[in-house]
Amino acid sequence: FSIGGLSINHLQDLLSLDDDVVNSTFQYSKPNKLQIPIHVIVRLFQALKGLIVERDDGKIYWYHRQLIETAIDRYKSDEQKYHLLMAKYFGNLIDVSLRNERLISEQPLVFGQVSPWFDKANINKVSCIEGVAHMLKCNSNLIMLVEAYKKLCNLDYVCASTKTGEGFNLIAQLRELEKLLKQCPDTDKLIEVFVNQDIVFDDAMIRLNHYLRWLSRDMSAIVKNPSQSLVSTVFLNQPYISKARMDMISLLRETYQTHGISFQDYLSNSSNDNNTGNEIWYRGRCLGGFHSFDACLMALIGHRSSVYSVSFSPDGTKIVSGSGDKSIRIWDATSGTQIHQLDGHSSDVRSVSFSPDGTKIVSGS
Repeated sequence: FSIGGLSINHLQDLLSLDDDVVNSTFQYSKPNKLQIPIHVIVRLFQALKGLIVERDDGKIYWYHRQLIETAIDRYKSDEQKYHLLMAKYFGNLIDVSLRNERLISEQPLVFGQVSPWFDKANINKVSCIEGVAHMLKCNSNLIMLVEAYKKLCNLDYVCASTKTGEGFNLIAQLRELEKLLKQCPDTDKLIEVFVNQDIVFDDAMIRLNHYLRWLSRDMSAIVKNPSQSLVSTVFLNQPYISKARMDMISLLRETYQTHGISFQDYLSNSSNDNNTGNEIWYRGRCLGGFHSFDACLMALIGHRSSVYSVSFSPDGTKIVSGSGDKSIRIWDATSGTQIHQLDGHSSDVRSVSFSPDGTKIVSGS
């Protein structure tokens, strides 16, 4: 049920958190620390030889789609249990006493003290990929929905996720969370869970919508240089009333106090070669701005010349565009992701359109 595969260490931790596995492994004698021994994990991998592959960063995943389908079918009845287990583990929500008892590693957003906004940050990529995804799968667990909100509407998490290539997935997750919160059958219970975490529910829904508007509009630009573009786009394109903009102002103020230096210090140190290795927090903040949201919902960046023709697919899920750069591009209308680039024309593409069933594209040049 993982999104992109798990490392041996992740699997050892997750199996050590599963009471059924722990009780089976230590049925004859129980040590002080109930961590599944590594030799048991090695034997597991030996038994799975030929069925699994190793992906980037040492992550293990199934070799073939049919194996995934078979495994999902086999464990379907316990799916929610496994999603909750991975949501808590990759969300770094495991109780400290249980963590110590079973020698479970922490899963912070970044390893070490360097903020995700700096280039030297050691971002926990697997946590960004797996954590919120599993929280949303636990859609009947209201606490997990609140935890998903706390991550998706946190600027550090947004920065870390976009820097690890999860930017467009953030948009999909924000949309999914907004839908789950609006469609919750027990609104009173949901509000109570938010209140227990000192969060005003109505304020949370507004913040969620504002983050969604911001990231949907500008993700095409943000992914090119997240730590800089997150700051510039929120001030350039989001109005004064935007919760995302307000959060960014607070973050800048807080981070300057932690990492910043005075302009006079910067001038005196900039010519000192011994100081070039220092990481200093400098982010451009634009003055002025809009008082309310404008009509633009999304900016799709990619074409290198004028765009002459744009068309929606019949079901509204895709957009096709033709440009003076001689290319045709197809976009996901929900997230803004570029799905395809079609090259071949030798001159400007002046017209594009989908067929009535949405399966083909015609272009004129």
